[in-house]
This record gives sequence, C-alpha cells and structure tokens, in this order.
Amino acid sequence: MKFIYQGQLLQDQARTLRSLNILDNCVIHCHLSQAAVSAIPDTAVAPSEAGGVALNMGNLMIPVFVVMLAVIWYFRLNYRQLFTAPATISLVGHSRDGTPE
Repeated sequence: MKFIYQGQLLQDQARTLRSLNILDNCVIHCHLSQAAVSAIPDTAVAPSEAGGVALNMGNLMIPVFVVMLAVIWYFRLNYRQLFTAPATISLVGHSRDGTPE
C-alpha cells in the first residue's frame, strides 16, 4: 500500500502530517498494488465456504421496486376509492421513470 500526496510518495513513517504540511481537506491518494491484494487473505469467501449463501442486496433492489409498483397498481385498480388524484399521478410518475422519489 502506498500513499501519495501532491505527487510525492509518502514513505517515511516517522514523519507526522504536520511535518508533511498536510492540512484539513487535503487529498491523499492510496495505491494498493496487485501483489498486496493477493497476499491479503480473502475473508469475503469464508461465509460461502462455510455453507452460507452470499447475498447482494443491490441486485434485488430493482425487482423489489417492480413488485412493489405492481402491487400498488393492483390495489389502485381494485380499490379506486382509496386513491386520491395526487396519489394516482404520483404512481404514474413512478411507473414511468422507475425510480422512487
């Protein structure tokens, strides 16, 4: 792992941030080389090796929203008296762009 500040490699671990003239809101880049990545034990694989199932919630978000919209449209069509005009307009807007507000 290498830290870079203003194009200079920060190597001396004995120096402080103040001695390097690093102030608030400065940007320090961190470079992680491939050799270091392969040397780190992979703990993310451990749960699936132990019999657990790795689940990425990000992949489920769009299907969940589609199902939610379908259920709401079902209720809108079958129980019209419970939906006001602004609620219906909002539902149409969500159905068109596919993203919640």
